[in-house]
Amino acid sequence: MPKGEKGILEGYLRAFANAKQFIYFENQYFTNDAIGNALAAALIANPALKVIALLNIEPDGPTYPFKQQILINRIRKAIGQTPDGPQRFCVFSRWSYDLVDGRPRLMPVYLHTKASLIDNTWAAIGSANLDGFSQDGSMPSDVLNRGIFDGTEARAIEVDGLFFDTAPGPVVDVLRRKLWSEHLGYFDASGAPDIAASDIQLGGKYATDWTSLWISRANETKKHLIDTPTTPLTNLATVLPWPTDKFSHSHPGDHLRHLGIDTAKISPIEGVRAFDFKTGDWNPKSKAKVDTRK
Repeated sequence: MPKGEKGILEGYLRAFANAKQFIYFENQYFTNDAIGNALAAALIANPALKVIALLNIEPDGPTYPFKQQILINRIRKAIGQTPDGPQRFCVFSRWSYDLVDGRPRLMPVYLHTKASLIDNTWAAIGSANLDGFSQDGSMPSDVLNRGIFDGTEARAIEVDGLFFDTAPGPVVDVLRRKLWSEHLGYFDASGAPDIAASDIQLGGKYATDWTSLWISRANETKKHLIDTPTTPLTNLATVLPWPTDKFSHSHPGDHLRHLGIDTAKISPIEGVRAFDFKTGDWNPKSKAKVDTRK
């Protein structure tokens, strides 16, 4: 097609416009204006709709941390969301906890996922990020095509699988419970994610307001890290709420401090030890990189 095929973006836009109860997505990148505008429009059109987003604090594309925060700010402003008011557009980050020689450590988990769920009737999972390069045109092509080239857009080749049913179906529901049980800290006796946990069931107490579940679990973890940082996160979520201010806090220490977590008591980790693929083990001479910025 002269302007390229945009079936994945079209699928998202249709799904957002028809969402009734909730939209959930976890994605490596969240910078696309068309996606952000569609989310804001859906939230404005339907006051009962809630959105849950799980994102990276430092997406690795050039300028992406700032573009992501700008998009988050735009959606919050469009729906009139304030830090102290109802939270209909809820953003979270994923973290890994460890205790090393009695010293707690926290490191952001870098998500590479591209998964979305809507109303337990629709799901998308595949290779497409929620940025321009995957959806509707990369920034270089947008700039260069303004009278320089023939107008052909440069975009990545992506494949997404879309699942849809007119009523809550098992495929979408099982995917949701598999993702949420791991993120929100529901595990069975063997240590595997417990997709039978009562809080994440369609008939459970949170089924009509999933944002309350995510907010509650994330705040429990935040409180635990503030009050008892040397105690492992047993049976707790590994997600934290996103700061409510307008700035991008892409470094682990900065992000945690803006949540009220004392980085003098918890070491914020920026990078893991080097891995030796020849030996199949961590390089004993390497160390984890601690974020020492203030």
